[in-house]
Amino acid sequence: MNLISQRIEGYLKANTQYQSVVIWGSGQIGFQVYNLIKNKFKHIQLLGFIDTNAQEIITKNEYTIYPKVHIGKLNPDLVIIASIAYEGEIYDVIKNEFPNYKNRIYTISEINTTDSKLNQILQLKEPYEMKIALFDYPDSPELWLALSKNESTPDLKHKMLECAERLFQERSK
Repeated sequence: MNLISQRIEGYLKANTQYQSVVIWGSGQIGFQVYNLIKNKFKHIQLLGFIDTNAQEIITKNEYTIYPKVHIGKLNPDLVIIASIAYEGEIYDVIKNEFPNYKNRIYTISEINTTDSKLNQILQLKEPYEMKIALFDYPDSPELWLALSKNESTPDLKHKMLECAERLFQERSK
């Protein structure tokens, strides 16, 4: 099992309240996530895929791919962003165009920390609380990454991402 599957499996085992899931991204990672949930989490209803570029509903074998405007009709408990390259852009689309779902998002880059207070702050995804948490957790790459997702100023967003990247590099040494 690869790291992405391990992360998602760990998250779903720890968060058993989810009954329905939409996977945003219909590429290789999306199908990997689909198969993981289908085989290991039979209690979770897989509502299908959302693809930012889809213009109409597409059905291939057992898979259904929806345009993003269908997220409200599907009304999932959880939206898993299954893209590494476009994760930030997809997150921004959901946050800006579908704000009711901004607290239902799981991103592949999320890393579980051992600090429960920091985990609570990261789960809230509230920019103000995260900025205050920087005083307690200035060396947390997860916090810098989460802050960057909520930042609208491009230059500041870039600096936050750079900080997160450097902290992740330091951690891996």
